[in-house]
Amino acid sequence: MPKSSNISLGDNGPLVRVKWLDAVNERRARRVCIKDPSEHLSYCETIGEMTVSDTTATVITYHYTDCDGTDFICLPTAWIVEIQELEWKDKE
Repeated sequence: MPKSSNISLGDNGPLVRVKWLDAVNERRARRVCIKDPSEHLSYCETIGEMTVSDTTATVITYHYTDCDGTDFICLPTAWIVEIQELEWKDKE
């Protein structure tokens, strides 16, 4: 078994739930909603560690292993609708 690097989620930032908007590419659509074009956006949620955030980009790390490294999503900060800080249970 590989030796642990002792790095874990929560070492670099708070645990958060991020609600954000994503672009949608529709094909063969029957209509475009002229009155409310936001109807075509995708509403998303991601839970993880907010590793870094500035006015341009926010990085949420949601998976880490010694074998595979880190999985994260980098969101344009302007696409974020809401950030809710969550509590770590049993985090030392």
